[in-house]
Amino acid sequence: MGRNTGSKAASRIAFRPWRWVSRLTAATLIFVFMLTPVASAGLFTPHQRSYTRTLQGAIIARDTVVGKETPDAGQRTETSFAYQIDCPLTTTSTVNGTLAPGFTDVFETGVPGIGVRFKYLNGQNGGYVTAPHTDVFTPSGSFTGNINNTREVLLVVTGQVSTGTFTTPPAMTLTWSGSCFETKSSTVTLSNLTEITSHTCTPSAPASVSLPSVPAAKLTPVGSTIGDTAFSLGLTCQSRATPYITFTDVLSPSNRGAILTLDPSSTATGVAVQLVNGQTPISFGPDSAVARNPNQRQLDSTGAAFTARYISTGTPTGGTVKAAASFTMSYQ
Repeated sequence: MGRNTGSKAASRIAFRPWRWVSRLTAATLIFVFMLTPVASAGLFTPHQRSYTRTLQGAIIARDTVVGKETPDAGQRTETSFAYQIDCPLTTTSTVNGTLAPGFTDVFETGVPGIGVRFKYLNGQNGGYVTAPHTDVFTPSGSFTGNINNTREVLLVVTGQVSTGTFTTPPAMTLTWSGSCFETKSSTVTLSNLTEITSHTCTPSAPASVSLPSVPAAKLTPVGSTIGDTAFSLGLTCQSRATPYITFTDVLSPSNRGAILTLDPSSTATGVAVQLVNGQTPISFGPDSAVARNPNQRQLDSTGAAFTARYISTGTPTGGTVKAAASFTMSYQ
């Protein structure tokens, strides 16, 4: 009996730890099962992932102000989605492309002077944002909704515009991520079929203007003018090209006044040459076609009439008078 009792006691001692481990294992399995729905709670379902879009072609004046957006590309609702979440939603936009010089949100297209800016409607926090961008929407409790994700693709002038077709079109990717749903993304790629047409004008002007001989005695007092001689600048412009002109003093390019510098070969003294548009003396500016160039003036699309004349700058003496001015056209 003593041996049998010992045998049973040993059997019980071995059996109890086994049962205890079994209960601990069962408790652990129940604990994991309860956490699983919390970790996967949430629904986020964009209806469209990635696509390629061809923008409407645009006609843009060659010297349009840098930074100007053109609405030709337009606006479209590209992605809609439903969601039911109870965790922070992070929306990230990235652009696969090369930044245009001088910009942080405009990307090169391969057409000189034209870049692309991506914008999209931030449905959670409201308002349009420009890519690249990241923001976080934190719902207060469980949040259910439907969103139409509207995107804009805008052409932006980055320099003097040339005619051409996209060769390096950028692409924007929107990514939605959070701890309670599977990460989703949607990419819009611009095709290389978008055409840009740069519009200009064709000018015509005389190579030289000859002023008449006049008595020096009539050039008094200082500031007196005489010898008005008309000349014209003709223009043939394409549509959407508004012409501007800048006159430059050839012998003194930094001259911003309204009297031309005499050529050293001139023998007359106390006299100079002035250019006039209507009744307004023309001030000179840099030899540049950039928009808003100093002393740049707008012209009619068919051209303009000008006048060259003598102007007294001191005590006049007889002799020859020679000066030179160039003009630079800008199309905006």
